[in-house]
Amino acid sequence: MRIPRWAGLLALAVLAFWLGRGSETLSAQPLLPDGVFVRDSGGTAWLIIGGQRARVPFMPANDDVINSVPDSGAWVVQGEGGTLALGGQPDYVNAAPVSMQATATPTPTVAPEDPPPTVSIQVDDTRIQVGQTISITVIAQDNKGIEWIQWEGTIQEDDDNDNKATGDADLDAEHRHDCDGQTQCAFVWQVTPKTPGQYVLRARGRDDAGTRSEWTSIDLRVTGSAATATPTQGPTATPTSAPAASGSPTP
Repeated sequence: MRIPRWAGLLALAVLAFWLGRGSETLSAQPLLPDGVFVRDSGGTAWLIIGGQRARVPFMPANDDVINSVPDSGAWVVQGEGGTLALGGQPDYVNAAPVSMQATATPTPTVAPEDPPPTVSIQVDDTRIQVGQTISITVIAQDNKGIEWIQWEGTIQEDDDNDNKATGDADLDAEHRHDCDGQTQCAFVWQVTPKTPGQYVLRARGRDDAGTRSEWTSIDLRVTGSAATATPTQGPTATPTSAPAASGSPTP
């Protein structure tokens, strides 16, 4: 009994698949169904079966030998239990080529966190004399609402420590203004520094969600000498004469 040519090729393909299951195989593209033959850009033919791809052996033959084998008119398709069988033409034969883009999963959009308020600080003069009054303005904006704004004086040291007090009562005092949930808030403070030095004025704000902004700063130089208190002298007592003793003769 003569075995059809196509049956021999089918048997070789199935044999190659089962031999390949015992060794490391390359994972198949999930969009390719079992029972299909594919050829990559390098010319290698693959059989997709069992969720894997296996190389397909081809026996060299000329047209005369191939045409001598009766044409069954059938197609190799996936049968029950994942085995290959003969059947009708699959729908995907004339379909467009499969692309990996079809399996791309859209990247979820991550909602940005609520940004902190935008804060700025201004001073009408950055170089003043001891005892000179200046205006310090803090301005803030927020997309939802501002709880408060504040500023403070500090000294920037060589080790980047920016939490040192200035020693000036006006600059070290707490300066905070409630904004009552406004999306734009500004306030002006009048201060009169009395201690000379090189200072940093820094400001920040907090929104209604509790998010604080980073410190934003501006330099201030106070020159001159600190005022020295002059002691107050009390009134001078005027000495009085002692009264004459009783019974003393009058000169």
